[in-house]
Amino acid sequence: MKTPQDGLDEVLSYLQVPQLIDVITGSVFENNERGNSKLEDVCLNALSMSDADRQQGVINVNVFAPDIKREINGEIVPVADKERLKIIVNIIKVLLGEKRGKYFDGGNFWISNISGALQEKEIKQHKVNIRVEIRFNN
Repeated sequence: MKTPQDGLDEVLSYLQVPQLIDVITGSVFENNERGNSKLEDVCLNALSMSDADRQQGVINVNVFAPDIKREINGEIVPVADKERLKIIVNIIKVLLGEKRGKYFDGGNFWISNISGALQEKEIKQHKVNIRVEIRFNN
């Protein structure tokens, strides 16, 4: 039987590559280990994994980007850097198989949902959440 960490490791292996790492200002982390990073980061965590012959689980891929400042109604306010978030998300979509997902020895995974920009006010960043469904055929 596979564990949530096995699922996380499988998806992580597709994202710890130069096509992504060379584009972001930060790093690719697992299990929310990014600490107080103020950079563009990708952070993965495993939500769950069923316990059966055919296991299914969920991996969250969170894309963080520092806010940029914009003048709105005469006031300077932090807003999502939508351009950078879009660039990073599009790279991840390609790496994770965008439309068909990825098949690997013993299973497959695919992107099931992508959020809009979600505000993380306390760290002055926005993030996009990419939900990846993974299946292991034991």
